[in-house]
Amino acid sequence: MNNYLVRECGDDNIIFGVIQLKSKEDWFKAKEYVEKCREEDGRNFESDSELIEEYFEKNGVEYEWISIDDELEL
Repeated sequence: MNNYLVRECGDDNIIFGVIQLKSKEDWFKAKEYVEKCREEDGRNFESDSELIEEYFEKNGVEYEWISIDDELEL
């Protein structure tokens, strides 16, 4: 499993949480989806985490949110 920091609305200083995925490719595709939603669809009022979850649910990607208080290997 791979762990990824999810930052909010492109702000590197605000961390929403950590998401755990089996595939790195799923992470990169989700990030591309967020960029597309922002640039092409004008969906600027939704958080990155909402858009990432939307992508995973539409594409049947298994994921799990992890508490940032847990010990992680990042």
